[in-house]
Amino acid sequence: MVGLLITGHGHFATGLGSSLRLITGNTENIEYVDFEADHSTETLAHNLNQAFDKLKDCDGVLVLSDLAGDYTDILYILA
Repeated sequence: MVGLLITGHGHFATGLGSSLRLITGNTENIEYVDFEADHSTETLAHNLNQAFDKLKDCDGVLVLSDLAGDYTDILYILA
């Protein structure tokens, strides 16, 4: 099964997660990582790594973010 990691600025990710749970019920193999105004890039990297660790048993992970090209920034932060 493919995992899903949703990330974004503010409470985009957890807000979307809240809506998904209301509509679909349980959301297995999905992790949500917010990037809040008071978070440093180190905090974001830590939170993203924790999310990837939780999805390590998946066959792959699809990453969705709130801005086009944001995944490139995520890869830079994790490097």
